[in-house]
Amino acid sequence: MKYILLVLVVLKSHLAYCQTNYNYLLNNHIITNIENNYPGYKAKVDAKPIYYNFIKHLTTKDSITSYSDFLYKAKLYISFFEEKHIYLVEQTTRDDVHKKQERQESSQQFDGFEFKAIDKDFSYLKIQSFDKFYENEIESLITKNFNSIRKRKYLIIDLRDNGGGDWDCIVPLTLFFSPSLVPEIEFELYISKDNIEAYNTKHSTSIDKEVTKAVFKISREHPFTIKRFLGIRSAHPFKKPKYVALLVNENTTSAAEIITLYAKQSIKVKIFGSITAGAVNYGDIIEKPVIANRLYIAMPLVTNLSLNQNDVDAGGITPDFLLNKSDDFLLQTISIMKHWKD
Repeated sequence: MKYILLVLVVLKSHLAYCQTNYNYLLNNHIITNIENNYPGYKAKVDAKPIYYNFIKHLTTKDSITSYSDFLYKAKLYISFFEEKHIYLVEQTTRDDVHKKQERQESSQQFDGFEFKAIDKDFSYLKIQSFDKFYENEIESLITKNFNSIRKRKYLIIDLRDNGGGDWDCIVPLTLFFSPSLVPEIEFELYISKDNIEAYNTKHSTSIDKEVTKAVFKISREHPFTIKRFLGIRSAHPFKKPKYVALLVNENTTSAAEIITLYAKQSIKVKIFGSITAGAVNYGDIIEKPVIANRLYIAMPLVTNLSLNQNDVDAGGITPDFLLNKSDDFLLQTISIMKHWKD
């Protein structure tokens, strides 16, 4: 009987290890996943092949026996790519975000979204996220205050701490820029079996259905990439607001940086604040499970081809007016804009 109990204990321990085989998870759910599916993998490894091999060897050479050690080595490996769109997400974090959104939806009080008429000349629009969840709130905020914005000479759009999100959420802001902007941004989907499945799952209920079908067709003919075009909604030019300021900081990232880049093309727009995060080169983020119901890895699916070979991610976007971080950004912006002559 003792021998039977001993065997059962050993088997139980072995099964427990198999369920949390961290070396397997690191190699197959992190490293192989990035090597096969990350659009920027080849370019970044080719730029630093010796350093990449060193990091890969360092993270895989020893047995990983704990979750905390697994997280450390996974993050160390990911850090090589200097890619803000590759990161690990705990299930607890996802749950917290979901609960927060549920509370906001229930109360109809959405944190980080605000409009106010500062005075007869200035209006202020704060948008702290372009997450798909907030699409209706952004549209509603702009629609509700549209006439008030058009009555005033200056508009300040506050994108500080905006971590980006969905393309559809940034489109309404283009109403306040010149319609002469480039009407589309070109992306390229990195073709792999996993990416095709992820792309189609993500966009299966959106207006991209025709593009989604094309991915299946073109991927059979061209095994690497497909070009995707996204249009910006334009409008007739408004006399007011005559001047538009975009307020950004080091936490302005991804889709918030994309709208910043394209707003800069308008003669009526200037950028204020501090240098942005730098997360534009790759996009269309999806999350894949690493450990079921516990841990996920976020990764981009596409490359932004509209940057004219500018590596925005390396240094972020430098504002037209760098503001003093020790003073109120909004007050500094108003002070500068007041001196602009008609």
